[in-house]
Amino acid sequence: MGDLLKGGDAIFWFVVLFLPGFLSAEVYGMMVASERPDFSKDFYRAVAFSILNFAVFAPIVYYMNDRALFDDLLVAWVTVYVVFIVAPVGWAFLMKWLRDASWTPFLSCDNKAWDYFFRRREPVWVVACLNDGTKVGGFFAGQSYASSYPSDEQIYIQQQWMLGDDDEFLKPVDQSEGVLLNGRDIKTLEFYEFTG
Repeated sequence: MGDLLKGGDAIFWFVVLFLPGFLSAEVYGMMVASERPDFSKDFYRAVAFSILNFAVFAPIVYYMNDRALFDDLLVAWVTVYVVFIVAPVGWAFLMKWLRDASWTPFLSCDNKAWDYFFRRREPVWVVACLNDGTKVGGFFAGQSYASSYPSDEQIYIQQQWMLGDDDEFLKPVDQSEGVLLNGRDIKTLEFYEFTG
């Protein structure tokens, strides 16, 4: 292990400076809505994650190598596992947690206000005003769904309701299994607190 750490072969440095970040970027991409993979952008993200990983673990690995701790094969394999698998996955979760934290709104994962609102998954009454002037009302809750970026906006409202003249919710539409609306057909969405 010592000879490997002192060596500068290209494969070793590729593994150290790219693969951990690539794993971090892939895991992060699965947790955060983003556009279709673009390797030119993901490459820089992977390198950034790898540099973070290297900066944290290089002193630790150097110390362990200097003390000949890698002579124990178990220690060597556990270190490799932690540095190249556990930590990179952990960086992705840490970044996602930071972006979701209320005290870091400038790092928000939400690409659109649509995503921000529907990610909260709160039950609400909703009135959709469509481009043709009609209105659709309903109850949005746990069985409802709203698409997220980068997909086109769509909303499934689990139960459609009849609306009165002042948009009051009168009663559920008979045998309603919900209503699906395309974002391009919606002019505005109005939300009202559900107190039930």
